[in-house]
Amino acid sequence: AAKQSRDDAPIKRSINEREAANARISNESEQEQIDAQVAKELEEQQEKED
Repeated sequence: AAKQSRDDAPIKRSINEREAANARISNESEQEQIDAQVAKELEEQQEKED
């Protein structure tokens, strides 16, 4: 049984690494959406001031 779990460890580790990478990607795209929204609001504000 111990040998089996040792064999599974690299597989589990690669799954965890892939999940972590996916989480980073989704966080970045979320941040990009926020940045785009903020930029749009700033542009609209500047148009009002002009």
